[in-house]
Amino acid sequence: MIPVFENEYLRITARQALSDERSGGVLLSFTGVGHAMGGIDVQQPEFFGAGRGFDNIIFVSDLTRSWGNHIDFPLLAERVAPFIAGRRVFCIGNSMGGFLAILASRYIEIEASISFAPQYSINPETAPWEDRWKK
Repeated sequence: MIPVFENEYLRITARQALSDERSGGVLLSFTGVGHAMGGIDVQQPEFFGAGRGFDNIIFVSDLTRSWGNHIDFPLLAERVAPFIAGRRVFCIGNSMGGFLAILASRYIEIEASISFAPQYSINPETAPWEDRWKK
């Protein structure tokens, strides 16, 4: 895993470093909320196998599990831009990661997003169309 960027909210890693080869696609894999096993908090990159058919796979983790509320998506788009330039981009995620995969399509040109059981944020800044939970 190649570190691309990390701050207190966001971690971006890549399966491989930048390459001049621009023939294939790139998969953006958004990590879900994770789980706790025996008191150990686990949140790891997901869908390694799904990336076999792509030139590269970029793993994106919301470290605070905020459903994107703490992620600066324009910054995310800027940091992955060198990896996706000139390539077809796809994304995948489960649960919180599924929602983030959908949300990322507002900031990154993504050909297709696969989201398993996407759970979304109710923060009005992230989902302004959702008004059922304001109280």
